[in-house]
Amino acid sequence: MNETRTIAVKGHTRTIHPHEVRFTCQLCAGEYTVQQYLGRPPLYCASCRGDVERWRRWDDRDAAAERMRRLREARRASPPTAPAS
Repeated sequence: MNETRTIAVKGHTRTIHPHEVRFTCQLCAGEYTVQQYLGRPPLYCASCRGDVERWRRWDDRDAAAERMRRLREARRASPPTAPAS
Protein backbone atom coordinates (compact mmCIF):
# COMPACT_ATOMS: atom_id res chain seq x y z
CA MET A 1 0.00 0.00 0.00
CA ASN A 2 2.89 2.36 -0.65
CA GLU A 3 1.32 3.93 -3.73
CA THR A 4 0.16 7.53 -3.84
CA ARG A 5 -3.37 8.44 -4.80
CA THR A 6 -4.52 11.47 -6.73
CA ILE A 7 -8.03 12.69 -5.98
CA ALA A 8 -10.04 15.59 -7.39
CA VAL A 9 -11.11 18.12 -4.76
CA LYS A 10 -13.40 20.82 -6.13
CA GLY A 11 -11.27 22.71 -8.68
CA HIS A 12 -7.88 21.10 -8.08
CA THR A 13 -6.25 17.72 -7.66
CA ARG A 14 -4.63 16.48 -4.50
CA THR A 15 -1.98 13.80 -4.11
CA ILE A 16 -2.08 11.83 -0.86
CA HIS A 17 0.50 9.45 0.52
CA PRO A 18 0.01 6.64 3.03
CA HIS A 19 1.41 7.21 6.51
CA GLU A 20 2.47 4.73 9.14
CA VAL A 21 0.09 4.94 12.11
CA ARG A 22 0.60 3.29 15.49
CA PHE A 23 -2.48 2.63 17.61
CA THR A 24 -3.63 0.58 20.56
CA CYS A 25 -6.63 -1.70 20.05
CA GLN A 26 -9.38 -0.72 22.47
CA LEU A 27 -10.56 -4.31 22.83
CA CYS A 28 -7.41 -6.42 23.18
CA ALA A 29 -5.01 -3.56 24.15
CA GLY A 30 -2.44 -4.73 21.58
CA GLU A 31 -0.05 -2.31 19.88
CA TYR A 32 -0.39 -2.25 16.07
CA THR A 33 1.14 -0.35 13.17
CA VAL A 34 -0.76 0.12 9.91
CA GLN A 35 -0.25 2.08 6.70
CA GLN A 36 -3.22 4.34 6.00
CA TYR A 37 -4.20 7.43 4.06
CA LEU A 38 -6.09 10.37 5.55
CA GLY A 39 -8.33 9.96 8.56
CA ARG A 40 -8.25 9.04 12.20
CA PRO A 41 -6.41 5.93 13.31
CA PRO A 42 -8.47 2.74 13.69
CA LEU A 43 -9.93 1.83 17.06
CA TYR A 44 -9.66 -1.94 16.70
CA CYS A 45 -7.17 -4.38 15.20
CA ALA A 46 -8.22 -6.51 12.23
CA SER A 47 -9.03 -9.57 14.37
CA CYS A 48 -11.14 -7.62 16.89
CA ARG A 49 -12.95 -5.53 14.25
CA GLY A 50 -15.02 -8.51 13.10
CA ASP A 51 -16.13 -9.25 16.66
CA VAL A 52 -17.12 -5.64 17.27
CA GLU A 53 -19.12 -5.48 14.04
CA ARG A 54 -20.92 -8.72 14.89
CA TRP A 55 -21.81 -7.44 18.39
CA ARG A 56 -23.00 -4.11 16.98
CA ARG A 57 -25.29 -5.86 14.48
CA TRP A 58 -26.83 -7.98 17.25
CA ASP A 59 -27.36 -4.87 19.41
CA ASP A 60 -29.01 -3.07 16.48
CA ARG A 61 -31.18 -6.11 15.79
CA ASP A 62 -32.34 -6.31 19.42
CA ALA A 63 -33.04 -2.56 19.56
CA ALA A 64 -35.06 -2.71 16.31
CA ALA A 65 -37.08 -5.66 17.62
CA GLU A 66 -37.85 -3.72 20.82
CA ARG A 67 -38.97 -0.65 18.81
CA MET A 68 -41.30 -2.81 16.70
CA ARG A 69 -42.69 -4.47 19.81
CA ARG A 70 -43.52 -1.05 21.33
CA LEU A 71 -45.05 0.15 18.05
CA ARG A 72 -47.33 -2.89 17.81
CA GLU A 73 -48.43 -2.48 21.42
CA ALA A 74 -49.22 1.20 20.84
CA ARG A 75 -51.24 0.36 17.73
CA ARG A 76 -53.24 -2.28 19.61
CA ALA A 77 -53.91 0.10 22.51
CA SER A 78 -55.15 3.03 20.40
CA PRO A 79 -58.74 2.95 19.13
CA PRO A 80 -59.18 2.61 15.37
CA THR A 81 -59.79 5.90 13.59
CA ALA A 82 -62.72 6.45 11.25
CA PRO A 83 -61.85 6.99 7.59
CA ALA A 84 -61.99 10.63 6.49
CA SER A 85 -64.93 11.51 4.22
